Amino acid sequence: MMNGDGTGRTPKCAVALAAMMTLAILSMLGSCAGMGGVGSPVATQTQLDEVRYSRDADVRNYRDDLDREAARTGSDFLKTIIADDVVTAEEMDEVYRRTQQCYADAGYKYTALQTGGAQVDRLDGKSPSDDPRGANDVAISCEEKTGFGTIQRIYTNAVRNPDNIKDLSPYVVQCFIDYGLVDPSYTVADYQRDSASRSGPYRILDQEGPQSGKGKQVYECGIDPLGRMG
Repeated sequence: MMNGDGTGRTPKCAVALAAMMTLAILSMLGSCAGMGGVGSPVATQTQLDEVRYSRDADVRNYRDDLDREAARTGSDFLKTIIADDVVTAEEMDEVYRRTQQCYADAGYKYTALQTGGAQVDRLDGKSPSDDPRGANDVAISCEEKTGFGTIQRIYTNAVRNPDNIKDLSPYVVQCFIDYGLVDPSYTVADYQRDSASRSGPYRILDQEGPQSGKGKQVYECGIDPLGRMG
């Protein structure tokens, strides 16, 4: 999880995977409407914690991935926004807008969430689960056209890890130590064990949740070990 953003997959497989992961998450969120979602307060459309972009990302160390995505999508827009090695918040807003328009053209409303994943609703009021194959086809088609899932992942990684450090585990460990969550003798091996078995700091996260207290500290160390997003 902490080893960078490279997929190691062919572009076609990566597109399908990005779309399938989005559909899996959004289907879960959609089925939980009114009950709270997976890590997000999903009850009504107005309560969705919709993604907001407020930072510019230096993507120089992610250009190989972005160049491949620009070539795959054939998007002149994507080629333009990465030409200066910076993806701005305004440019991410535009990629997101184009993705929403792609879904709208197919009869769906697409909402990317701050917590990751997305929610998709049909504009006719019916559930996407009524036609899962159709929803899946739309997700794959829009990802092929806009590359939003891949671009958002790279953008987020560039914001939190601009140097594209491949293994952030030592930084997570140091963050735990700095917060006093673990003993100063805590090691990367300890972190890997606790992460896999949901013990140590991760037991705290699972018990308290990521919203406050020590659970929030564990969560922050995991998503932002370099302290770039604070």
